[in-house]
Amino acid sequence: MKRTFSIVYIIAVCIILVVPGILWTIDAEDPRPFFDNRLPAPKPEFNLARLDPYPAQFESYFNDHFPYRNSAIFTLNYSDARFFNKSPDASAVTVGTHGWLYGGTDQLQSLLGIKPFTDEMITATIAELNYRYERCREAGAEYRLVIIPAKSSLYPEYLPTAYRAERENLPVEAFMNRCKTECKAPVLYLLDSLRAHKTERLLYQRSDSHWNDDGTYFAYRSIINWMNTDGANRKLFDLDRSQYTEGERAGDYSGMLGLGDYWKDTLYFLNGPGDSIVHERNRENYPCDSSWFSYCYQYEIAYQNTDTALPGLLVIRDSYTNNLMQRLLGSHFGRTTFIWDYWQHKLNLEIVQKEKPKVVLCMMSEQFLRNIMRYKCVDEPGGANFMSAY
Repeated sequence: MKRTFSIVYIIAVCIILVVPGILWTIDAEDPRPFFDNRLPAPKPEFNLARLDPYPAQFESYFNDHFPYRNSAIFTLNYSDARFFNKSPDASAVTVGTHGWLYGGTDQLQSLLGIKPFTDEMITATIAELNYRYERCREAGAEYRLVIIPAKSSLYPEYLPTAYRAERENLPVEAFMNRCKTECKAPVLYLLDSLRAHKTERLLYQRSDSHWNDDGTYFAYRSIINWMNTDGANRKLFDLDRSQYTEGERAGDYSGMLGLGDYWKDTLYFLNGPGDSIVHERNRENYPCDSSWFSYCYQYEIAYQNTDTALPGLLVIRDSYTNNLMQRLLGSHFGRTTFIWDYWQHKLNLEIVQKEKPKVVLCMMSEQFLRNIMRYKCVDEPGGANFMSAY
């Protein structure tokens, strides 16, 4: 029996050693695509005059083209994440419980205050907000800030245990406590209003960083109610649930792990509220640095309401201000322009002066709050690394 086991073991080891070489020789095709967020390393040219870099270059090429590499990585990532709640790339994605995915280590440490948001940083942020408020007032507009809660703030119950224990003295809460008395600009943190609807509907996608259409809709209602303090008495859309279309979609977090095909959310999409009164108009074509920003086609989005007498709105946004939010907000204003300025959330004073809106609304995900002090009114070069704001 022992001899038989030894023979089987030796044969298995030989197969493991020999089969990859055979697959490499016959150029076997991996059924799974290369899903790293880069191009695979090219095959280096063998040149006797330049042998020094060749071994490292060939190793990179071999590692990226090893037979069934992508299938092996997928299997390992899937088993680690699904069965052990272990992230294959903790710097990009944190695996929580019950299939919930969150941002990576740096982002969570920033959101939870493990990386401090000091009093001096809050003071600088408030000073910048007050400066923006005054500059907009000079231009005939009111500057307002909406902070969209991060997924970890609205759904902390699915975070890994180690992070759930850290949820005290959160940076955004410290900022809001001081802003109540020190900020000239009105500031809305959407956490409480969204939290009130958690038991009614799922508001964020489990496999994604963003809210879903229900989260978008409830946020829209809170924003308009908050803005109605200006006396405009805007009437909210009251949506019929029959307007939803069911679908399935992978999230950005599951995509980062290469698991998009197997880690999807069932979503309910709202069909075009406001479409009858809001339509896209020609853009002003504000310059966008396409050399590094891959979303220049979304840098500027512009709408016109059929009621042209309504006041104008300029929104400095990020990806949370999706198409649904754009149309919902645009239905309450005459001319509406949305600017996605590389996640910097600057004042963009030249655009303010060109658009002449009644309201300048900065809408940012909570994770980018520190960008207010990082990217002041002075011109910033395109391509700044917004991730360092964590």
